[in-house]
Amino acid sequence: LGGGADYYLFYYPYQSDMTFARIQNLTHSVAQNQNIRGAFPSSDLLWDITSPVSNVEGYDREYVWVHMDHALSHIIIEIDEEKISDDTNPVLHGVKKTISSANLLSDGLEEIHYQLTGDPVDIEAWHFGFSKSGAKMFRIVLPAFQSLEKGTSVVSFNMVDSLGITRQKNCQLTQTIDLRPGRTYYFKLTE
Repeated sequence: LGGGADYYLFYYPYQSDMTFARIQNLTHSVAQNQNIRGAFPSSDLLWDITSPVSNVEGYDREYVWVHMDHALSHIIIEIDEEKISDDTNPVLHGVKKTISSANLLSDGLEEIHYQLTGDPVDIEAWHFGFSKSGAKMFRIVLPAFQSLEKGTSVVSFNMVDSLGITRQKNCQLTQTIDLRPGRTYYFKLTE
């Protein structure tokens, strides 16, 4: 990659049939139901391109420092446990799930670019735990370079009201969000 230096590309999820040509023109899709076992991590796209270092005290050129970046965006959703039905996860509406023309030989988040392809879909979030306050926490990984528009119904879930009646709750954004690679967006859903 110039100057005769050795560079190493690390990426996840690993594909055993990857070629040098495909890594420069990669297509990748996220799962529509990310709450299925393994769907969230396999939907993410991580990479780093690095070279052995010689300027770190105590280490010589036999070591390679790897710092993986996210090529996609993440959304974390927090909902009070008593507000959401036990049999439901939030759903993110109207987003594209497939990227194409991604060049993983890009050197950083500022240089990575890709195209969005396919029709908009709904993506079900992964329930990954609870906050310190006891609220349920959910995650979604999705391609960047798309916008979540102010005033549109972006997230829905089955809500349990004070009488114990379950109904669908649709949440709108108070501002437009332009998704960027490597960024995490935090949504706390309230009434």
